[in-house]
Amino acid sequence: MREINDQNTAWQRRIVVRIVQILITATLLGLFLFFTQPDTLPIIGLLVPFVLLYTLIFQILLFVVRRSAPKATPKQLSLAAIISALPVIMLVLSSLNQLSGIDIVVVLFFAIGIYVYLQYFNLSPKQ
Repeated sequence: MREINDQNTAWQRRIVVRIVQILITATLLGLFLFFTQPDTLPIIGLLVPFVLLYTLIFQILLFVVRRSAPKATPKQLSLAAIISALPVIMLVLSSLNQLSGIDIVVVLFFAIGIYVYLQYFNLSPKQ
């Protein structure tokens, strides 16, 4: 019985750690957006909000996936990475005034192609 309680406690601790990670990333993104001016940033600084947004979406998706299963499978990780990248890519295109209806379709087909490639053409070494 004690072993079950220890496992539950460890699982609850991991949940709290993941929630704290999500909150820290969201806070960093909010502070960065609130306290910086894009026209005064170097080019590398313009990429920071997109990286933070991708990280935040990815962490939230993994949190949702891991609520049902403690360990995410490689398939779930790749799907979460692709889904996280979609809004970020569209936001980048929108910020460059390059987002149109056809671009949305192209990005979606590109994401589907990457997902199919990752699922059916496993490049990991054979064991």
